[in-house]
Amino acid sequence: MVDYSKWDKLAMEVDEEEDDANRAPKVTKLEGKTEVRVGKGGELEFKKVETAAAAKGSGLDYSKWDKIEVSDSESEEEEEEGPEETAPPPVAAATSSVVTLLEPTSLDENGASREQYYWSQTPSDVTVHFKVPPATRGKDVTITLDTQTLSVSISNTPLNPALTTTCYPIDVAPTADPTDIDWEILTHNSERLVRVTFKKKSPSTVTPWWDRIYPTEDRIPPSAIKGRSTAKAAESKRVWDEAHKQFREKIKQMKKHPVG
Repeated sequence: MVDYSKWDKLAMEVDEEEDDANRAPKVTKLEGKTEVRVGKGGELEFKKVETAAAAKGSGLDYSKWDKIEVSDSESEEEEEEGPEETAPPPVAAATSSVVTLLEPTSLDENGASREQYYWSQTPSDVTVHFKVPPATRGKDVTITLDTQTLSVSISNTPLNPALTTTCYPIDVAPTADPTDIDWEILTHNSERLVRVTFKKKSPSTVTPWWDRIYPTEDRIPPSAIKGRSTAKAAESKRVWDEAHKQFREKIKQMKKHPVG
């Protein structure tokens, strides 16, 4: 005899699964404007409604978004590339400075004022201010300076051929660039001047005071030199004279020897 009771349990399980499926909610995602109707048999019907703008095709003007897209693109490029570096301003070519001297006495202190130049001195340095045409610029100036030569030319023309060889030796330090000279263009009392400064060449134990620059000019008196010590100069002269006196006496005492 066949026992069908086991099928009763199976039928109950199938019915419970169908009831659970019928009770589970059904979710339908609606896109845009949609009409929902209940059809025959209780089924829901969905119908998408077209708006007037959509019916015309392209009623919206999206051109305004083009500008925003471009701006966004440019911003992204700037973020990737980083801020643009600002180029430094061009550097002006080096030229001689133009200033106004406030101390007129500095032009000829311990020196003299001449027709074409002024000159002054300290115990170690000599400064010469050459008078040049008012429109003179740095590129027009050529200076020659060596151990006993000092001359200035404007546009390859010497100011004065006689202003070339100095009366005393000049201490010119050797440099890699022979044009490395201490000079500048300046203005004083409406005069255009070229200043040149150099060092005197002399023993370290002696203070050499120049009495002129070029052979063509007059000598300045020792009293015109403010830094010169009169007492020291007198003592130096006494020592020099004494040494010459001893030298002459020694020569007189020397015996003459016949030659041949």
